[in-house]
Amino acid sequence: MKQLYLLCKNRTFILLFFSVLSGILFLRLFLSIWGRVPATNYRVLTEMSVEVLHEDGSIDHFDSHLFNFSSNKDKIILHLPLKESWKKEHQAINFFFYNSVVKAYYKDKLIASFGENLKRHMIGNLKVCIPVPIEAYGDEIRVEIFPKMPYMENNFDSPVMMAESDSLFFTIIGQETSYVIFVMTVVATFLAMMMFAFFSSIHIYAREGFWLMSMIFAITLWHLGNSGMMYMLTNYEDMNAVAEYIGMYLLLSTAPLYASYETERPLVKKYLRIAGSILFLLFLLSIALYLLPTGYTYVWHLRWAQGVQIVMLLSTIVSLIFPGRVVKNSSDHILGVGLVYVAILGIMEQVRLILSASVTHKWPLLLQWFVKVHYSKVFNYSNDICIYHRFLL
Repeated sequence: MKQLYLLCKNRTFILLFFSVLSGILFLRLFLSIWGRVPATNYRVLTEMSVEVLHEDGSIDHFDSHLFNFSSNKDKIILHLPLKESWKKEHQAINFFFYNSVVKAYYKDKLIASFGENLKRHMIGNLKVCIPVPIEAYGDEIRVEIFPKMPYMENNFDSPVMMAESDSLFFTIIGQETSYVIFVMTVVATFLAMMMFAFFSSIHIYAREGFWLMSMIFAITLWHLGNSGMMYMLTNYEDMNAVAEYIGMYLLLSTAPLYASYETERPLVKKYLRIAGSILFLLFLLSIALYLLPTGYTYVWHLRWAQGVQIVMLLSTIVSLIFPGRVVKNSSDHILGVGLVYVAILGIMEQVRLILSASVTHKWPLLLQWFVKVHYSKVFNYSNDICIYHRFLL
């Protein structure tokens, strides 16, 4: 009887959960048939060798896409062998690399260059698309990378070779469903932010809704930039350079400000609101400095910003777990648990990004696996379910 009572009590949530899950699975099935780049149309280049030339003349050698460097004075050389049997015209090698100048050579002939002639400093995911000369098959393409930061901002994924005409879709290979859902989420949460901002002066729940929508918007924008999917929305490199940092810096403030509405503990509420307000002012200041001709870029204090985000997400978790009041209903309880789960994933994503600067193929397999998993993807799916749950229950 007790199980039947619990089932009836949570019937709406169960129906909602399975309806959202069914919708995602149907969308994934649909896109896997009609919207996915066929696996036969691209090749992942897993075989490579990497040399990192240091300023003191020493050289580190790696035989994997997991490598690192220690200074912006280092020079990274990728050797990408191409088998004769792969010969096909109009192919291109695609990959992302953060905050660097990238040059590609066949023998000693420069065939492509990226990151040199941008209007603004490329601080984000630089999309590299190297046309492959037909004579390069049976030989190799040499890629020279000149980093502008003293550490890796994210792990380097294996390059993908595909037809030049399909290179636009490189950014969403294996992420077709995620792309559709996350773009819809960005648009929906932005419109919701505007609506809640309009009503925030007359209704306290509108203020809570504004910070919730701002938090979801920030997380999704951060993931779109971090994963490279932003290139499908716009090929404007300045936007791709900064989108994920705008999302990340906005999340610094929106998470504690939203959490302040979910706690009844006066000191915790005051701490979250003061910290969130200060960080929101810093967010606005960073946008102003970036837009003005100051030369400011978001990566000047990136590690500090990542550390602050971890602290703010931990504060959000504690305030949600111990709100200081009895949860009003099962809906509030489920939402709170969901947001705690989202915050934990956000912390794991930041830890992954920080570890990516050091982990190589020489590290334990568990840590190699850890830095390859993009927790922000699960992070965003969980957020979407929280949104649907918040407004439909």
